[in-house]
Amino acid sequence: MADINQRYIALFKDIGNGGNEWTPILLQEGRIGFDDLVALYRMADFALVSSVNDGMNLVSKEYVAAQVCETGVLLVSQMAGASEEFPGASVINPYETEGLAETIKDALEMPIDERRRRMRRMRSYLAAHDIHAWVDGCLHDALVGTQT
Repeated sequence: MADINQRYIALFKDIGNGGNEWTPILLQEGRIGFDDLVALYRMADFALVSSVNDGMNLVSKEYVAAQVCETGVLLVSQMAGASEEFPGASVINPYETEGLAETIKDALEMPIDERRRRMRRMRSYLAAHDIHAWVDGCLHDALVGTQT
């Protein structure tokens, strides 16, 4: 990671973009507070959710919910349930490194209008399928199960 950061910081410095204030890859270890997490979600050009086994898809949902400017791109593993829930996401196979690299490149180069169209679609889905809809579905399933 340090090699990548140094290479791109130097590249951007050479083309006159400063470079010293920017870090291409930021590794944040440990617990991140809620406000900081939301800020990171909002600042991120894209979110990469490369899980091979997923539970409730919360990272994908948090990222989409935080994208109030609707400029981010969600890259999500085909093995995560969010790949089926979010039709605007770019679906990746975390085991195919070349395909993953190409999808990251595409995400970074995606025109802003395409980013917004995709994110609006995902945010609309999320608004309709919030925690209340989830609870209603669970209760419905429980009631149907008791009637059989």
